[in-house]
Amino acid sequence: MDFNIESSKIQMSQEFYDLKLDLFQIGEINFLWYVSPNFVNAIEENGLTGLEFEEFDL
Repeated sequence: MDFNIESSKIQMSQEFYDLKLDLFQIGEINFLWYVSPNFVNAIEENGLTGLEFEEFDL
């Protein structure tokens, strides 16, 4: 039997923020990739193409 979990907001702990991750995934909730502004800047500064980023509050 499959179950779906849906939420309009995900709250991370301070310990998570302290990790300062540039790229991560929340596998049990969804399989989207989350990236930091530093990651996006590095991609743009190096002229890499083929990726689309969507900004949202985390």
